[in-house]
Amino acid sequence: MRDVVQTLNEVRHAQFVMGTVVEIKAWGDESAREAVYRATREFERLEKMFSRFDPSSELSFVNGSAGARPVRVSKEFFDVVNAGIAYGDLSGGCFSITMGPVIQMWERCAAEDRLPGGLELQKAVELSRSNLVRLDGYESSVAFSADGVALDLGGLVKGYAVDCAIDTLKKGGIACAIVSAGTSSIRVINELDEEPFELGIRHPLVEYTSAATLSLDNQAVSTSGTYERRFTAQGQTFSHLVDPRDGSPLEGLASATAVCDSAILAEAASKILLFAGCERGSDICDKNNWNVQGITMTADDSRQVRLVHTAPLNVEV
Repeated sequence: MRDVVQTLNEVRHAQFVMGTVVEIKAWGDESAREAVYRATREFERLEKMFSRFDPSSELSFVNGSAGARPVRVSKEFFDVVNAGIAYGDLSGGCFSITMGPVIQMWERCAAEDRLPGGLELQKAVELSRSNLVRLDGYESSVAFSADGVALDLGGLVKGYAVDCAIDTLKKGGIACAIVSAGTSSIRVINELDEEPFELGIRHPLVEYTSAATLSLDNQAVSTSGTYERRFTAQGQTFSHLVDPRDGSPLEGLASATAVCDSAILAEAASKILLFAGCERGSDICDKNNWNVQGITMTADDSRQVRLVHTAPLNVEV
């Protein structure tokens, strides 16, 4: 870091929230500690709003009630859901926040140590169609067209929380910081130091080992990988990442990393790159003018890793 940053106070905070370790590191004057505290509270606030595991969350209330009647929600909740639906509609089928029925089915099967039947999987996939979710911007309401529909924002809301934390830091006068919600969502603000932050991308085969290094400067990055969380059923191991197109867990060892201006978009884009592949996923992002740069890594049977990335992404292997 350059001298101008070294003369500032460095404040760090880490806590477990949203199912991961959230870390904030910021540099500033004597007010930096208060700005970091307020940014940390954003994660706690949004977890209470969007957690599907908390029966008192706004998301749980919507999932439990919107099948019977339209549910009026907060503007913030509505805006995040609206953005998630829009990303899904533009993703070529590679991203969805309406996969609740499929995810619940796989969790149920894992708990019962069985694989889903064909009709069971088909029904769950049908209930996961985004056109079963009706959004009314005038009323700020959410309604489901069938019983059993459920939203799952786990693949999006960490990025939104990172963006909110960054905005809070900026309002607190912080001009240099890094906020991470695990490896799935990271964003950097770097308005004081000419040297970019360097971030390692995990090797898909070897934990705690980087397969490539990114240089980030006022950007967000999200990595999605099949190694992150896994479950077993009938002696088989599956990734927690489920393909919205057919409801099946993604097979093989693979990861995708998206770099762009916002963490919420990076979260969606990393799934698109993972399920569509780097070339087609990048084409989808370009078609939507999302300005996303991407990296995908896949491991073959010989345990060799193939890395594909878009130009002009600054990446070292």
